[in-house]
Amino acid sequence: MNSKSFIYILIFLVFGHFNASSQTLNYTSDLVLFTDRDFCMSGDTVWFKVCLPDSIQQKENVIRVQLDGKGNNLISNVIKKAENSWAEGFISVPDSLSTGQYFVTAFINSQRNLSDLTFKSKSLLVYNRFEERVSEMDLLARDSFVENIDRNFDIKIESNKEKYASREKVTVNFGFEEEINNVLVRASIVDPLTKEFSGDYKFKLKPSNNLIPDFAEKDGFLISGRVVDAERIPQKGVLVLMSITGEPPYFDYYLSGKDGDFHFFLKNAFGKANIVIQAISGNQNEYFIEQEANYLEKQCELSAQTKILTLIQSEFISTLIKGNFIDRLFRSSNLIQTEYFEMPPRFGVPFYGPPTERVLPDEFIDLPNFNEISKELLFGVQYRNRKGNITIRMINDSQSGGFFINEPLRLLNGIPIFNNSLFSTLNSKDINYIDIVQKERIFGVLSFKGILAVSLHDKSNIWLNQQANIFQFKINCLQPGTEPEYLSVKEINKSTLDSRQVYYWEVIKSDSLKEIEFFLSDLKGEVEISVEGMTAKNKMFRASKTIEVK
Repeated sequence: MNSKSFIYILIFLVFGHFNASSQTLNYTSDLVLFTDRDFCMSGDTVWFKVCLPDSIQQKENVIRVQLDGKGNNLISNVIKKAENSWAEGFISVPDSLSTGQYFVTAFINSQRNLSDLTFKSKSLLVYNRFEERVSEMDLLARDSFVENIDRNFDIKIESNKEKYASREKVTVNFGFEEEINNVLVRASIVDPLTKEFSGDYKFKLKPSNNLIPDFAEKDGFLISGRVVDAERIPQKGVLVLMSITGEPPYFDYYLSGKDGDFHFFLKNAFGKANIVIQAISGNQNEYFIEQEANYLEKQCELSAQTKILTLIQSEFISTLIKGNFIDRLFRSSNLIQTEYFEMPPRFGVPFYGPPTERVLPDEFIDLPNFNEISKELLFGVQYRNRKGNITIRMINDSQSGGFFINEPLRLLNGIPIFNNSLFSTLNSKDINYIDIVQKERIFGVLSFKGILAVSLHDKSNIWLNQQANIFQFKINCLQPGTEPEYLSVKEINKSTLDSRQVYYWEVIKSDSLKEIEFFLSDLKGEVEISVEGMTAKNKMFRASKTIEVK
């Protein structure tokens, strides 16, 4: 069905791209990224905290955190909204990730097109849990390592003992000689290998895709992609529609740029969303939608060197692998993030406005098909089937009973459809409600000559497979708030293996930080208790103390 039959673009209006509203911000300081560990097993979860300076948060409060390798291979990334100058979340390490050195980087979208993209990334050593023994690793040369610690900052860290048994409780007292706002305290087992290679590395980066605008993301994030034909040639000036099924349904549109690019902004959308994107063709052309990932790549190839591990380093990794296997064998898996989606509606009514009438089929007798439903329940709606060619007409209230010349906007679960036969098999038991709008409605530069919106009880949208130029994607939105499971650990059942690597990791106000307590795990070796943060003069400081677990 030709899309021109019900959608008109007001040609005297100019469609504004995000590029027009993007802005270059003048940053006085960088984001400060912290991770709860410097090494992990494949399949683990790495938690992060990002300190966002006030100069940035006033205009932008959404942080992007990515995990990548020494090359330009993006492994995973998340989007997190900052609260009170801090963004706290997690990034999952794939179970199949091979042993090696990886990097965690945080950035904000408006930084992506700056002329100088120099970032500090956290090193993360990953050990594949299926390996029996690790004897060597390719590690980055130390010439990229950044030493950014103010060692003149005096912090006292005192533990109640110097040597402990496994699972014993540790008490630590702190003292500061300089006034600071917040400090991050971490207590974790020490990997002998990360003592040499952990920390910050400085890289020159570049955007993965220059088509994504450097739009300041405030309380939301950009979804980007492009329209191409069957030969992957970008298509300019194509009307792109985005829909999200819900109550009320979400709808937005974009006119593709010269490179076929389009961009949508979702505000306060959390969890995982099923979005439907359509490329509207007025001449029956077949289009395809390509998603564009938003991340940063390294500008040049990194120089790695093969490190032959010492016996102590290799044995420590073997112990981790064995402990991880036993832990997974006897402990039930804990799902950090459930499959849910939450986004407040932009308006109190559907995007097409208040309906002229809302029909609830459950209040009437059962009707076998949509032809009967239109005859019995939908006043002012004509449903005609002439030799398989189905047309829908609607009365225009503004013309005293006259019909609109063209067909109305048809929606199924909030998604525009062009194939009227999708209505034909619907019976009254399938339908939750039907909204009828018998007036012209304007949405941005789009004009709808009447609206017929059918909401089904079934929101799976299986019928999408019958539509051309329409694609459904599952996307990760803003990551919901949660915290590491180990923060709630007190004492663990002695019959269960405790293989925790991190025991304590919290941001605490320095004026209230006097004493902390935590329980050790079954892992033996050195445990580092560290305090780090920013001074009043925006200098990074870090102090640590090491205890021993026998």
